[in-house]
Amino acid sequence: MSGAEFWQVSFGNVLTILSIIVGGTFSVALIKGEVKNLSERMTRVELTLTQLGVILVEQGKQAERINMLQEKIAATNRRIDKVERRLDNVKEGEVE
Repeated sequence: MSGAEFWQVSFGNVLTILSIIVGGTFSVALIKGEVKNLSERMTRVELTLTQLGVILVEQGKQAERINMLQEKIAATNRRIDKVERRLDNVKEGEVE
């Protein structure tokens, strides 16, 4: 095989090279589009997680408020029970 035969280019060789270049360009364009879509989805997920974090903090605050109210109700119930016992004692003639 001489050097001249090695460098001969046929129509098939040109078509092969063009199909590789076009296919590669198309693949790169698809990958860029997918990266853009993933980036947009990731931004939406981050926003959703931020909102979820705010909701969880507020839920924690509400739970703490409910616990405080339950403690106040329990203390009030204890005082009411104490007053009822005193009234029962007064009715029975046992004055403290």
